[in-house]
Amino acid sequence: MNSANLLFIIIILALIINTFQSGIIHICCIGNTSPNITCSGENATLEDILQTTYRNLHICLRSQVSVSKNLDFLNRTEVILEGTSAKNDGFRCSGHLIHFYRIAKLELTNISMANCHIICKQFFKPSYNSNVYLSNVEVIKSNGIGIKFENVKNITIESTKFINNSESGMKVMLTNISVESYSVILDNCCFKDNGRDVDSDKYGGGVNINVAANFSLAVTNTEFDSNRAGYGGGIGIIYNYFTSYIQHNFLNCTFKNNTATHGGGLYIEFVGQPLCFNFSTNTIVYNSCKWILNSGIYGSAVMIKSQTGQHITNYQVMPMFRR
Repeated sequence: MNSANLLFIIIILALIINTFQSGIIHICCIGNTSPNITCSGENATLEDILQTTYRNLHICLRSQVSVSKNLDFLNRTEVILEGTSAKNDGFRCSGHLIHFYRIAKLELTNISMANCHIICKQFFKPSYNSNVYLSNVEVIKSNGIGIKFENVKNITIESTKFINNSESGMKVMLTNISVESYSVILDNCCFKDNGRDVDSDKYGGGVNINVAANFSLAVTNTEFDSNRAGYGGGIGIIYNYFTSYIQHNFLNCTFKNNTATHGGGLYIEFVGQPLCFNFSTNTIVYNSCKWILNSGIYGSAVMIKSQTGQHITNYQVMPMFRR
């Protein structure tokens, strides 16, 4: 065994021992191409780290990394990926998948992800992947959905840009039929030039939400600009029949230059079995929002649809439109 191999084994053993003692590993990764990214200033690669059983994984990125294969972050208590700035640090994927599955706490800060397919998923139990936090992240140029969340319980996204993703900037799917409540918070974000064919059956060029659970959505100081879809150029939302509780609030947001066949700026649809949806207990509010030069065949700014046989009571829409 040569000295280089021996040193590598010693490094890996030291990392494993540290994990058993504290349950947390902190590493910094610098390099040009994964999986051969140097971590902690030694010869351990990012691929080596992901194949271990660290429950808490903290990774600082100090370069733009070209991803040459899929990266799987699986079954962790906590994963933190952080850079110094989204312009300098992050992943360049060439269409590869970055997959976060059954992560109890996920934080992404000060990084960019370009041409990546990002999936954050928990199959049934919302206790996993229960908290996701993004701050100062750029999700750009995905040949599909920029980032997709499936059955994630609490999502908070701040000061993040979703730009030029071909199908949608962000998608949220809540198909977990349970008494659990789910929440999405967007603050000071930008969704620009996402989506493509307005004649398609795609929902939400900027944001696509499909909900079959109790749900709250709070969006503040966020811009939806020049996004495209068949249904909801800026945002497309489907509330399915298992959604009995909705708190849906937008404040100081701007919808401009979005295009769709149905609902250029916004499309909301209630589908499924006949239910009584009562707006005295469930709210959909757009306060101090601007709607500028959105276009659609059915509803240039907003379209709200209910299937035949479904009943909506105490229903009011009072948006403010410009031009």
